Amino acid sequence: MHHWVITHDLNTDPDQDQDLSGSYFSGGSVRLTAGQIWTHVEGREFRLVDSDETVLFVGIYVGEEKERQAPLETFGMQHDGCMDIHYKNDRGDWSRL
Repeated sequence: MHHWVITHDLNTDPDQDQDLSGSYFSGGSVRLTAGQIWTHVEGREFRLVDSDETVLFVGIYVGEEKERQAPLETFGMQHDGCMDIHYKNDRGDWSRL
């Protein structure tokens, strides 16, 4: 079971691109809305980056540790060439998964 929502699309040109903020996935027996994921007590902040380590998207992930790659695999790789996912650790620093 895992859920994620994109909270910020940092790669949007308002004149040319669609803002993908609010895109989300909710899987498993319990379905969550984007708002429920965004405010979930167990939410973990992530960011999706390209090969130059440029942050393209920021989001919230809720779910099992073993599935933390899911936002990259199901969203990031298909949008703007995201190559990696980083999560904020307990100290507030970003760590590559």
